Amino acid sequence: MATYTAPTTRGSGDLITAAIWNTDIVENLKYFKDTPSIAGLTVTGAVTLASDSASSVTIGGGATASALRLMEPSGSGTNYTEIQAQAQAANVTYTLPAADGTSGQLLSTNGSGSLSWASAPGGTPTVLSKSANYTVSTGDGSILLILCTNTITITLYAASGNSGKVINVKNNGTGTITVDANASETIDGALTQTLSAQYVNLTLVCTGTGWAIL
Repeated sequence: MATYTAPTTRGSGDLITAAIWNTDIVENLKYFKDTPSIAGLTVTGAVTLASDSASSVTIGGGATASALRLMEPSGSGTNYTEIQAQAQAANVTYTLPAADGTSGQLLSTNGSGSLSWASAPGGTPTVLSKSANYTVSTGDGSILLILCTNTITITLYAASGNSGKVINVKNNGTGTITVDANASETIDGALTQTLSAQYVNLTLVCTGTGWAIL
């Protein structure tokens, strides 16, 4: 890979002319015969990096990790927000949500790099009383206590996008309570869990791909 050190002033050469220095420099760089590494380049104004197919922009590769710095407005000072990777065992790709969340939500991962907005656990739990089969909804709350009577099945919602949410199911009667994960998802490796004795309970935490028993 070649390294090209950009001049500090505008020139009139054949490759990068004074007329296109600020607006079309990136477009002109694509005509290099190899992939250039550019040192000392400052571009004023908006810059768009585009490709005809899926590609990426690589920052760094040296002995010390490089970073992406986002500067505050110049009238406020010279502080910045920096995003930097640490030493990793493998590549990590984060896919952002397609839309903004609601006030107070947190960014949550499904364990595979897909990010979504999720309500933070905490606060007062929602208490539900059920005596017939019931499918839990994400709208029921982030922390749930479900008091059950009779012999019924409590079906959980899909785990994807709901990491960190907590559900406690308690057998308040003399029947048998079956807790069923959504579709092929599991609860500590099993499709269902059973509460056969009165007053026993099961506390579950969503992992984003299934449910773990506390």
